[in-house]
Amino acid sequence: MKKAKLAFRLALILLLLLAVAMVRVVKSIDTDRYRAQIAAWTKAETGRDLAFSGPVKFRASLRPALVAHGVTLANRPNGVREDMIRLDHVEAEIGLVPLFWGEVRISRVQVDGAEIFLEQDSQGRGNWEFTAEPAAGAPADLPAAEIRVTQAVFRHVTLHVQDPAGKGLEIDHATLDADGLSTPIAVTLDGQYGGKHLSVSGRLGSLRDIFIDEKPLSVRLKALMPGLVASAEGNLRTDPKLGLALALSMTAELNDSADLDPLIGLPLPSLGSARGAFTLAGPLARPSITAVEATIGRHDTLAVSIKGSIADPLAGTGIDLALTVDGDAAAAFGFGGQGASLPMALSGHVGASGKDEDKSWRVADLKGSLGRSDINGQIGVGRHAGHAVVEGKFESALLDLTLPPQPKVESDHVLPLEGRVFSDDPLPTGILMASDGHLSWHVAKLIDRRLTVGAVAFDLDWHEGKLTAQGSAASIAGGRIDAKFDADARVVPPALGVDLTVSHVSVGDFLTALRLSDAVQGAKVDFKLQSSGTGASVRSLVASQQGSSLLSVGPTQFATRLTTDGLGAILGRLATGNGPFAEMRCLISHFSLADGLARSEALLFATGNQTITGQGSINLVGESLDFTLTPRAAGERPATPLDVGGTLLHPAVALDRGAIVKNVPGIAGEAASPLMVFAADGNPCFAALGQGRRQGRPVAGGSR
Repeated sequence: MKKAKLAFRLALILLLLLAVAMVRVVKSIDTDRYRAQIAAWTKAETGRDLAFSGPVKFRASLRPALVAHGVTLANRPNGVREDMIRLDHVEAEIGLVPLFWGEVRISRVQVDGAEIFLEQDSQGRGNWEFTAEPAAGAPADLPAAEIRVTQAVFRHVTLHVQDPAGKGLEIDHATLDADGLSTPIAVTLDGQYGGKHLSVSGRLGSLRDIFIDEKPLSVRLKALMPGLVASAEGNLRTDPKLGLALALSMTAELNDSADLDPLIGLPLPSLGSARGAFTLAGPLARPSITAVEATIGRHDTLAVSIKGSIADPLAGTGIDLALTVDGDAAAAFGFGGQGASLPMALSGHVGASGKDEDKSWRVADLKGSLGRSDINGQIGVGRHAGHAVVEGKFESALLDLTLPPQPKVESDHVLPLEGRVFSDDPLPTGILMASDGHLSWHVAKLIDRRLTVGAVAFDLDWHEGKLTAQGSAASIAGGRIDAKFDADARVVPPALGVDLTVSHVSVGDFLTALRLSDAVQGAKVDFKLQSSGTGASVRSLVASQQGSSLLSVGPTQFATRLTTDGLGAILGRLATGNGPFAEMRCLISHFSLADGLARSEALLFATGNQTITGQGSINLVGESLDFTLTPRAAGERPATPLDVGGTLLHPAVALDRGAIVKNVPGIAGEAASPLMVFAADGNPCFAALGQGRRQGRPVAGGSR
């Protein structure tokens, strides 16, 4: 018993001596000395300042630790904000026994509260790219300590990428855990990204691989988010030239493509499930993406397939992707009407090259179909000398514009034109000054409802504010249309020139085929317009036109319902026919455009046995009408004239009660009217025009 008591007392004395020795050892450690040494080493290795808001303290316990608060790593010069990394609380646990012989062994690191901000400059350089700045004199070394970290714990960490005000990666809890130097590191992470829960688990290579053998660090991770499963497998390695380099095989599976909305910040349609795989390789600061294979959606609605590579995804250049789209446009977008099917397919080669001001996108080998329509060609979009540049060339064997019957929508909404036909809204000429380009499209056959148009061609070329647009339809409603427009936005106000030729086009067939109206039959039209003007709106352009127009209309039948008001009231007073249709045998006109007026140089039309001649003008500034029409039956004296007044939108027709008709107003100017270019088409109005000349009296026209 006495021996037991003696042993117990000796043990107490030994523990007391051990405690006293331990306290002395702890007090002898200058923990704050580590702060200056670590800061100097960090500056030398990274070129950035490491700062502590207070001293590094020692926490004495059975698990002693070095503790620091308010640790910051400076951002690069001219960064968005001052600090790249902020750590609120850091603990590094050290071994108890090694302290007795003056060694510091760090075994566990814990970070509680951190904020990390990653950004790139205009050259694509990341702030995680460091530049060493060796100190003058003796090189900076870390404090003498044996670091064998077997566990790292992170709590309440937020990672921002580029936008410090946005929602980045928010880590609630993360651990890096290893049983020893040679065992793999277990990784767990729990947090949020884009407002959605994120969970990451997996393994990394051992600490020996990283710090002793300097081998590539193996990576095997799996990430879970609502509707998303992603994985990464490969390795990380340090390269003397590239720094930290990646070689990772990535996969991802999505329940629905719309789940990417909050992750990439772009609204995506709900196309169904998506899956993809690619390889991420190269330096961490500028990796490349290769072996891309991705599919999105379903073939019964819309399916997208992507294959290829992206040399520099951070800069968005070096893109080389083969794109294929197929599905049912009716099911995907609602085209084609309810219950209808509208097959679609599209393929092309998407590429991007250059950077900054010289960056350009292109789609080559473009081939597509929508229902019966097809398209082939290529298009490119880029920038040059501060201008957007667009180049495109397309061809179609068939372009079907027919839309399914649409439900009628009753609406009382009327566009506010203030009693005018032509709008005063500014023309969008700014696009001509901000871009250059050339677009062409040739269509062998164009169909819209029952209208078939053959050999359609469009060509637009604009450069430094000047536009030339040409179009033609070689076969349309029995005739042909050719047009050319020139616009110059370099002058103020902008200038516009028009050269339009319509040859033998049947207006009745055109309107009926498009199901726009069945109220007009026949009406074969020949029309020429050559004019130019200046103005910042359609209204001012029309008011400034200088040029002429020639019009010839063949036999026409029109529904009597059109003759109750407006300009139709003129035909209602003069046309013949008692049934649902009235008849006009022909019409010819020649107008000169100048000084804000469209003056009638010749105006003649015939209904039944009457020939009606006219004189007057249209005020292009105020859109007002001022015409006198004089009917004359065959072999009789002219009847009482009709006055046509009002405006283009609201014309008014009335008898000229005060008129004393002695003769028919005549043609002013040359002996041969420009209208005679249409005389070979068999229009009977030209016979009346010719007869008036042979009798030595004018037949039509005149201005007042």
